[in-house]
Formats: sequence, C-alpha cells, structure tokens
Amino acid sequence: MIRALLDNGVKLKLLVLNQSEEKTSSASLKQRLEDHYQNVNLAVEVRKHPNYTKTTTLKQKIEKKLYNATLELGKIVYKDALINNVVALPKNFEKLISKSLTSRSYDIAWFNYMKVMPSNLPNTTTKIVIDMHDMQSTRVKSDVLPSIERSRREKYLQRFIRSEKAGLDNCNIAISISPVETQSIKEVYAPKATLVTLKASDDPKTLGSSTFLYDIAFIGSNSAPNVDGLVWFIQDVFPLIAQQHSSARFLIQGNVNRNKQVKSAIESSLHKKNITQQGFVESLDDVYKTAKVIICPIRYGTGMKIKVVEGMAYGKALVGTPVAFEGIDTTMGLACESENHEFATATLAFIKNDNARKNAENVSQATFADSHSYLSLKKDILEKIIN
Repeated sequence: MIRALLDNGVKLKLLVLNQSEEKTSSASLKQRLEDHYQNVNLAVEVRKHPNYTKTTTLKQKIEKKLYNATLELGKIVYKDALINNVVALPKNFEKLISKSLTSRSYDIAWFNYMKVMPSNLPNTTTKIVIDMHDMQSTRVKSDVLPSIERSRREKYLQRFIRSEKAGLDNCNIAISISPVETQSIKEVYAPKATLVTLKASDDPKTLGSSTFLYDIAFIGSNSAPNVDGLVWFIQDVFPLIAQQHSSARFLIQGNVNRNKQVKSAIESSLHKKNITQQGFVESLDDVYKTAKVIICPIRYGTGMKIKVVEGMAYGKALVGTPVAFEGIDTTMGLACESENHEFATATLAFIKNDNARKNAENVSQATFADSHSYLSLKKDILEKIIN
C-alpha cells in the first residue's frame, strides 16, 4: 500500500508503532524504512510500544506499574475488549495521531487496521480511511475468546463488536481484502462508511527451478486457522499421499512450527521422518523455489489468505480449500478441494506429473496477473481512494 501511494504521487507521512522488534531503535527502523522506499515524498516517525519500555530507573518502574495497573482495571469494565484498546493503541501514539489530524495538513489519513484508529477523532476535514484487512470480530471469535475466562466471553464479544461497528461509522472509507468479505461487512454491520475492495497484491516473483528439495510446502504463522488446517493435513491428508508416494518430502515453514498441536501431530505421525520443520528465514525465495507444491489447507477464517496470493506471485502449483481461496477467482483452474482424498489426489498429481504441475503453475501466474498484480492495486487505489 505504501509503495502504491507513493507511486501515485502522494506525499506521505508514515507514523509507525513498533511492537514487533524490541531491540530495534526507533531511529534504526526509521532509517530502514526510508532506505527501503527511497522516495523524497516519504517522511517517517517511529514510536516504540510501551511493552518495550526500559525499567532501569525508578520513574520507569513506576510508569510500568501504573501501565500494568491500568490494564488490569480496564478488564473490569471490559476496556480490553475494545478493538482499539490501550494495548493496541497506546496513549502516546494516540496523541501523536490526533495531533497530526488537528494540524489539518493531510487530505487522507490511512489507518492500517482499525485497532490504531482513535475512537474520538478530532474535528478534521481529512478523509479517514481504514484498511480492515478482514472483519476482526470473526478473528476474535476463533482466536481470542477461547483464551479468556468463560464468564467474560459473551460480554467481551459484544463490546468488541460494538467498537468495530463504531469504527466503521466514524470513517469515510473502509477497505476490505475480498468481495466476499466486503459483502459480509455490509450484512453484519451496515456501516456508514463507503466499503471498498482492494484485493491482496504483490509483484510477480517467478523463480525457475529444476531441483526440488521438497514435494510439498506449507508456509504460515502461528494463527488458529493455520494450526487447524495444518493439523488436518498432517493427520488426515498427508498419510494418503505417503501411502502412494512413500518418499514424499513435506516442509513446514514459519512460526506455526512453535505450536504444541502442530508438534504433537508431527510427533504422532507415522510419516514424521518425511516432515521437515523450519523457522525464520531472511527470504522465502529459496523455500518457494525448492518446493513443487504449495498447500493452503485452511478450513475456517475470513478474508483473503495472503499466502495464497504470495504463492501465485511466485508462480507455484497450489492446492487449497474453498476457504483458502475465498475471494479469489478459481475459474482458470486453481485446485480447490475440501475433502481428504480429493486434496491428497490433487497434490499427488502435481508431485508425480511434471506436465500437470507446470499447468498448475501457469494457472497461478495467470490468476495473479489478472487480479492481484501490483499495477492493478496501484490503479484501484488511485480510482477508489485518492480520487
């Protein structure tokens, strides 16, 4: 999105909340972003999340205790259930956003996720745009509610849904990642905001390879839908593949390897020797290059699965479920299967038959070029947001 805005001639001020790189200084992250985009129209300001605040001085220790006390008190009145609670949107960062908006220096304020948009926006002529990615209440139901006390779940969800609805009513444009998701948001929230679909996009990254280290690869984070889909594949699909192709090599790439359910499924698998686990890598190029087939066995969850678009950008043979391909045009021939045997059969066909695999690679490239290229995103942002 940042690149597309810059390439459309937008002068951009980027406010960044660093909540993933504790050891990286704000100055270093600012420099890295400026070096990456190399655009005179980009200015960057970075703040570290309070969770990373040092507690070496007495003042810092007191501030940390007060912050933690605020979090605990907030739970009593369900402030932690707000989509933009104090953890997602720390007070100092909220003040920085509000200050920027009251300056009336900007035509558009683009929030990447609703969780970083203040509830009480200052009076402004700035167009407010929220990139929702997907409907967060659905994610809360599947990922968050199971981790909190049963007695709090119903009220927590109600409070969260109200806050997501309020955010949609407080912005001018809300962006969703697929037509299916856009329709769901309309039906559930009937928002005041104009809903716009911007499909996930990327640059083409086709990498030719004649040497494959793995027959199958799964790439994903440690999210609940990823865990569920991967465990299903390990337990119910991969055995069917291994029965017909005993030397099948399966790579699991990413933070999903940390999950206890995934570890348990692998450990109890009769084919665990065929499975390789790999954590963080600087670049996924080699992962995609050395795998014949990329699987997307997701069985629930909303929005467009970014890894599916990434797999298409790399021009890989894909096998996915209807949920994984939600919002993606499968009419060109993407292998879309939901049952154990059918999923295994489609995967085996691409492993064993080079012509079938190459045809699937062509389908991925064509589908990507038609709907998910960077050029199409740039055009959509200009037409649907800027103008």
